[in-house]
Amino acid sequence: MTDLTFGNSEEALISGLVLSVTAPSDAASAEALRLTETLAQSMSKDAIERSMAAAAKIVDGLEGS
Repeated sequence: MTDLTFGNSEEALISGLVLSVTAPSDAASAEALRLTETLAQSMSKDAIERSMAAAAKIVDGLEGS
């Protein structure tokens, strides 16, 4: 497994949200979602909303490719 390093919680949440949508299996998607839920518990509502909006833009861009 590769170790990932993020600059802040928002970056980590964005990556986790994108992974939960793009994961290769339902099990991997569920694990990513579980981790993002745990991470979000320590974040402000504003930070979560910013992260969700950024993740949505990324996913929308992937779908448009």
